[in-house]
Amino acid sequence: GFWHLADTNKPCVSFLNLASVEALGEFMGTSVDPRRFRMNVWVKGLPPWCELEYVRGFEQGAQYPMQVGDLRLHIDDLCERCRAVEQSPQTGIWDVKILEALDAFLRVWGYEGSPHRGKFEVMGWLAIPQSEGIIRVGDEVAFG
Repeated sequence: GFWHLADTNKPCVSFLNLASVEALGEFMGTSVDPRRFRMNVWVKGLPPWCELEYVRGFEQGAQYPMQVGDLRLHIDDLCERCRAVEQSPQTGIWDVKILEALDAFLRVWGYEGSPHRGKFEVMGWLAIPQSEGIIRVGDEVAFG
């Protein structure tokens, strides 16, 4: 069986584009710790916010494939964020208005809102495994 590695009823793995986190930090004028987003896999080397394109057509049942090492997945949705991202992963103090910044930044970016509910407070994506496999540090990530 599969483990549920995200807040869904599907066997999802969550992914975080580190370039998007960096772009958000630049917009906010501060460094944003990627641990705030509590994602299973961090991905380096992608353009910022390219993940916004992966779920276009979701309502029509489009499935966007990806591969991590030997594991095949289908991208299912973006991660709509809750207030927990505003809490410091080191101190537990509510210290940064991440949701407000995500909303403002993605509106400026030209994003149209998440496919399910039109939310602008998104960061990262969820993918459903299509095969058995192991994700390892350093695995290459490929799309399409």
